[in-house]
This record gives sequence, structure tokens and C-alpha cells, in this order.
Amino acid sequence: METRTLEIVGRDHELAAITTFLDATGRLPAALLIEGDAGIGKTSLCTAALAHARERGFEPLVARPAAAEAELALSGIGDLLEHVLDRVLAELPGPQARALRIALLLDDDGSAPEARALGVAFLGALRVLAVGKPVFVLVDDVQWLDSSSAAVLRFAARRLVTEPVGLVLARRAGHTDDVVPGLGDVERLVVGGLSTGALHRLLRQRLQLLLPRPALLRLHELSGGNPFYALELGRAFQDGTIRLEAGEALPTPLDALVGRRIAALPERSREALAAAAALSRPTVALVGSLEALAPAVEAKVVVLERDEIRFTHPLLASAAYSALAPDRKRDLHRRLAREVAGVEERARHHALAAEGPDEAAAAELELAAESARSRGAVTAAAGLAEHSLALTPAAEDEARDRRTLLAARFRFESGDMMGPRKLLEKLVAESPRGSTRAQALADLARVHMFSGARRKAVALLRDALEAADEAWLRAIIEERLTSTLAVLREDLQETVIQARSSVRRAEDSGDPRVLARALAALGVVGGVVGDSDAEATLERAVQLERYAGYFASVERPAFNLAAVLMWSDQLDRARSLFARLYAETADAGDDSSLAWTADNLANLEFLAGNWETALRWAEEGNELAVQTGQPGQQAYAKATKALVHAHRGDDAAARETAREALELSGDEVAIGWMNARWALGVLELSLGQPAAAHEQLGPLCEHVEKEGIGEPGTTRFVFDDIEALISLGRVDEAETRLACIEAHARRLDRTFALAASARSRGLLAAFQRQTAGALEAFEQALSEHARGRAPFDRARTLLAYGSALRRARRRREAREALEDARQVFAGLGAAVWAERAREELGRVGGRAPAGDELTPTERKVAELAAKGLPNREIASALFVTPKTVEFHLRNVFRKLDVRSRGELARRTP
Repeated sequence: METRTLEIVGRDHELAAITTFLDATGRLPAALLIEGDAGIGKTSLCTAALAHARERGFEPLVARPAAAEAELALSGIGDLLEHVLDRVLAELPGPQARALRIALLLDDDGSAPEARALGVAFLGALRVLAVGKPVFVLVDDVQWLDSSSAAVLRFAARRLVTEPVGLVLARRAGHTDDVVPGLGDVERLVVGGLSTGALHRLLRQRLQLLLPRPALLRLHELSGGNPFYALELGRAFQDGTIRLEAGEALPTPLDALVGRRIAALPERSREALAAAAALSRPTVALVGSLEALAPAVEAKVVVLERDEIRFTHPLLASAAYSALAPDRKRDLHRRLAREVAGVEERARHHALAAEGPDEAAAAELELAAESARSRGAVTAAAGLAEHSLALTPAAEDEARDRRTLLAARFRFESGDMMGPRKLLEKLVAESPRGSTRAQALADLARVHMFSGARRKAVALLRDALEAADEAWLRAIIEERLTSTLAVLREDLQETVIQARSSVRRAEDSGDPRVLARALAALGVVGGVVGDSDAEATLERAVQLERYAGYFASVERPAFNLAAVLMWSDQLDRARSLFARLYAETADAGDDSSLAWTADNLANLEFLAGNWETALRWAEEGNELAVQTGQPGQQAYAKATKALVHAHRGDDAAARETAREALELSGDEVAIGWMNARWALGVLELSLGQPAAAHEQLGPLCEHVEKEGIGEPGTTRFVFDDIEALISLGRVDEAETRLACIEAHARRLDRTFALAASARSRGLLAAFQRQTAGALEAFEQALSEHARGRAPFDRARTLLAYGSALRRARRRREAREALEDARQVFAGLGAAVWAERAREELGRVGGRAPAGDELTPTERKVAELAAKGLPNREIASALFVTPKTVEFHLRNVFRKLDVRSRGELARRTP
């Protein structure tokens, strides 16, 4: 190891960065990502890092995955734990040890651990090893790490807090999937090309080649400083293949140069190398003999690590395999299929040995796909299932249908939309009736649902119901149909009746799979229409979730429960649940569901007044939706951004993002077009254009009334339309609209809606010049606001209350309320609303407070800060945001001429 470290040329900066990273044990846990082109020297730096880690007493865990292993479930985790597994299993709790033993094929009791259980077990292993010494985790060529191992590593990395674990990952440039997002700030070390001087030293050291300066400059230009390419070009120069002269046309591309290096070896060595390249973990015993490999070792094509063979560069492995003729490749895979032990790898070799359709090979691949999926390797499972389908003989109708459904399901789970759509459309066209057609229609509907074509999904699901007979299949279809209609916000009353009927049938069946699906469907549509039992229904469904079979993350009862909690003002619980679902979804690689979860987190933070956080989540949701082909979720994300911009009064940004959301939504994405029009309505209202506001909001309210949507948390725009109608003098319409939503608010005890209803009552009374009634209503609204956390809406109530107080000539109280409103608006960045409060303040006569006189809110903030409470706790106590607290504290410090909380404590009684 030390010798290899000393041979590294021209990498002083990179080696210093690695040493600094390893020496800073007090910063652990931490991660270092080494990035660069193929052949740039990442593996050499990884080897140096490993040597340095061992010198410093780290416990090393090493994986060097290859492209052939990318589809082999958990091979990377197996490599990392290989030399410590016995010790880890002896010290882990029983369930964690069992999960690892089954996942790594050491045991088989007929069950499969969940992906989360594997993540917990690997995290437990890291903690066991980290007792007494730091742990060094090295993954070279992390882009080839199998998806299931990557998910487990992500899960554990996110949950490291104080454990002394350092991760060093090497990744080829152009691969952008992060394995350890969330582990603090991942330090990145970008490895560029070597300088001309460094290449000169490299060629002298490795090839004993001393090039003339013009030839050296040409080689540097051609190689871009890449040491692997430079060495191959240097060998070609030594062989006389190229002359490295200006204007010289290279006779062959670099891969041909690499191929010539393989071709120069004896035939026996080439065959052994081809076998090594075809294996995920090549060993001497599997590929031939030491004698056959000796020339390749001498030529530095491979190195031996005990019995295992490792290519010195992936391009060499590719060249070794591609050099083999097709018939020789099939013979090779046929032999390897007899000799390898793993279920998945054996099936892969059988498939590659087949010359055409082969039922035996297809069946083995199908089993391998199920095996990979049971261990959480979704991408590997999809590839194996598709290979199984491709090898299925035309006469095997039942097997072909089953494998088509399997391949489509696994491809969908992996985040693909077009792949499963093509498979399922073909299957529907070929299946005129029966259970297969029903399943294909239901799965195709799910693809359309995620892609934003909700009406198409509804039509497909209704067709599927007609074809389905089995209770479990009908339950799946009914759950998807109900959920899709709930998302569309259409046919809701009829859907509720059907969902309740489904629950009764499910309870009679005694099948927990059926009941879980039925309860999930009833819970989500019940939440939309305002069923007071929706939360309890979903809590019950969550308890049965494990019986229901496969759910995409967004289909889980837990996801629907989080949404219902958000609508019912339980923002802290909803945030916690959505955040947990987001982490679990990311760990599971369910990219399609990630966009939905991010969008809901954006909406939640908007409602909570955390607008910067809302914008960040909306941007995340939009980017994920673009990557996974979900225009509906793009619409949701953009509509939330439009709401933030509109409430801040950013006219241009609000109109542009709302326009984009409406274009993406069409009439298929209710949350998209509703929130986009809400944003435009709020914007017009803030600009003093009630007619334009009602033009946007009126149709939304009519849709709510038509569909019987009874959850006020999903129809908050109704209160803005009521305010617009009052401003237009259309009092009777406003009163009718208010009576309806107010009844729902009281029935369900929704804090936000009760406060907004009271404010609307105050606005009605004020318009009718009933000042006493208006003041009483506004005070009731402020009392309700004290139970919730909606700073913007509280400020709107304070603005209306201050105006009423001014008209009642209660100037001091009016000034205090309006100043409080102005400061909250300013703290949120709601510039237009802050200006409205400022203008109203200008209408208040009498003496303004002295410059050093604190407003009531400032006094409360000052008192709590003087007691030593941090900003977050002050914000929680006063039901405002930390940003608003910071704003008030700046005013307090200025007015009282203090510079610290200590001075403030001495000034505050």
C-alpha cells in the first residue's frame, strides 16, 4: 500500500485534502466525494486514502464495485462488511442481525427484510464498529454501486450524528446521483488533468519513456492530462503506432488502443480476462488459473487481491469482454452459469448464454427478479424481469402476461414512466378480458395518474373494475379510483358512498389486504369532503399497511394521513410525517413519489408562514417532477411558488408562475389550477382590485359548492373571495358563501377557518357600518389566531381590526394593531400588505408613539428574549416565524439602544 501511495504523481493538492479530511476526526461523521473522468486517477487516490486511514487507526470498510455488479442486489454492502461481518453479527440486536444474514444470503427463513430494516442494520453495524476507533468507509467507482446498497448507505449516512465515521466515495464525472445526501456538507474533491510536468514524471516512472518537449505537449493536449489516456498514448508511441506530431491523425480511438493491449496477451490470458470481466466478483478459481493470469498481472491489466481479480481500469475490463466472439461469449456464460453460486448472477449468465427464447432461463430470471426486489434492489429487479420477459417463448401466454406485469411494476417502482406504459398498453391490447386485463388496466391507470392524465386514469380504472373478479384486485382498483377522483376533486359525494361500501365489503371478507386498501381510499376522499372520521380512518389504515402488498410511497395511507393533518391545521405533526416519508421514499429510490412529497412540504411551509422554506421545497419538487416526467407535480410546485410570490406582492413573478402552473394543469390537476388561481386572486385583492380577484376566485368557490368539498383546509381561497365580494358590495353572496364554510369550520373545529370566518364577519359588519359588531368579530378572530400558527392571516386580521379601531376613534389601540400588522407583514416580506398597513397608519390621527416606545409585540419579544429564550422558542410562544422575531428584535435593540441580549435583560424589568 505504501509503495502504491508513493507512486502517485502530480497529486500533492489532492493528497493533502485527503490527509486533512482524515485528520479532522472531530468533524466526523463526514464525507469526501472524489470526482473525475475515467482514468483520471481516482482509484490511486482511493488507495492512498485507504493507506492513510489504516495508518491513523481507522477500521476500514471497502467496496470497489464494477459495472457487472450494478444489478446485483446488496453486493456493495456485502463487500463493505465482508471482513467484519462475524464481529458485527455477534454484537447487533437479533432483528438487525437477522436482516443482514438474510440480505447477504447467509440465512433464509422464507421471509425478506424490509429496506428500512436493512438500513437500520447497516447503521447498527457502523455504530458497533465505531466504538473505540473511527470507521473509514471507502467506495471506489460509486456510480457502479448497486441501487439497493446505495439506498442502505444513504439511509445510514443520513442518521449518523456523532459517530466517528468518515466516508470517501469516488465517482466518475457525469454521474450525478449522490449516495449520501443529508450528511452535512459533503466535501467535494474534483480531480482534474495532470500538468505537463506531472505527465512527464508519470511517463518516466511507469514506462521509462522520456519524450521530446513537442511530443510531450502533444500528448498532454491529446490526453487532456488524463493519466490513463496518457499512459496508453505513451505505450502506442513506444510501439511506433503513433508519433505524437502536430496535425497527425490518430489511427484508432483510445478504446482500440486499450483493445490492442488486451490483444497482445496470450489467448489463454485473454479468455481468463473475458471471464473475469463477465463476473461481478471474479476469482482465480472461476476464471482459470494463476498461470493464465500471470501475463495480465505482469502487463498491469489486472491485480490480484488474495483470490480475487481486479482490473486496473474499467476500460480494460470492457475491452477484454468485447474482444470475445459472440459464440465464445455464450459458451463462457453457459459455463459460468453452472459455476457461480448467487441466484441472480446465475440467472443472468443463463440468459446471456441463451441464443433465443428459453423458458427455463426466463423462469430463472423471474425468480431472480423477485429475489432482488425482496431485498430492496428495485432497479436490478426491473432489469431481470425485463430480461425474463424477453426470453419468454411466444407460446407461453400466461407466463408472458405475468412477466409483463412484473417488469412494468418494477420499472414503475424505479421511477420510470414510459417503460411501463409501453409494456402495459401492449398487454391491454392483447388481453380482451379477465384478471390479466384488469391488472394491466389498473397499473396503466397508475402510470397515467402519476403522469398527470387523471381523467384517462379514471376511465381505465372503471374499465378495470368491470373486468376484475377477485376481492383483493377490486380493492386495489377501487382505492386507486377513489384516490384519483380525490386528486381531481370530482364526483366526490358518489365516491364517498362507494368507498364506504368498499370498507363494509372488506370488513366482511376478513382479508386485511383488502381492508387496508379500502380504508386508505375512504380516508383520503373523506378528508377532502370534510368527514370528521377521516383522520381515524387513515390511522386504522396505517396500522394495516403492512398487509396491503405494494404501495408506491405516495399511495401509502401514511401519506394521505399527513395530508389530512395538514388540512386540519396540525402542521407540526404533518411536517414530521411528510419529512419521514420523504426520507424513506428517498432511501427506497421511489423517485416518482419524491416529487409529491416535496410539493406537499412546500404547501405546508407556505401555510405555516415559512415562505423561504416553501420556495426551496417547491423548487425541489419541480426539479424532481421534471426528471420523472410528471407535469402535474410541476404544476403543484409552481402554483405554490405563485402563492408565495402573490402574498409577498411580487406581481411579475406571481403572474408568470401562476400562468405556467395553469398551462401544466389544464383541468387535470386540481391542486395546480386551484392554487394558481388562488394566487392570482390574492394578488388582485392586495392591489385593490376586488372585481379581478373575484374573477379568479369565484369559479373556484362554485366548484367547491358543486362538489360538496367540506374541508376548509383545502378551500382557504373561499375567504379571499368573500372579502372581494364584500368590497364589491355583494353582501348577500358573501354572506351565503361565509355561512357555508363557517358551518364546516365549526363542525370540524378548524382553527384557521374559525379565525378567517370571524374576520369575514368583521369585514361584513364594518362594510355595513356596524362598528361594535366589527370590533367584536375581529377580537374573536384574534382569539382564534392565538390557537394556531398563521402569521400572515393574523396580520390581515390586525390590519382590519386597526382600521375598525381607527374609525371608532380608538387611536392608540388602532396604531398598535396596525404597527403590529405592518411589522409582521414586513418580517414575512409581504411588501404590498406592509404598505397597506403603513397607509392605514398614516390615517390615524393623534400623537404617534415616541421613537423608543415599543409596540405590544415588541414588548412581548423583548420580555421573552430577556429571559434567555432563543428565537425559535419565542416564535413558537407568539405563533410567529423566527424571521419575524428577528425583525422585532432588531427594532427593540435600536429603540432601546442595546447591543446584546445581556443588555436587554438588564433593561427589561
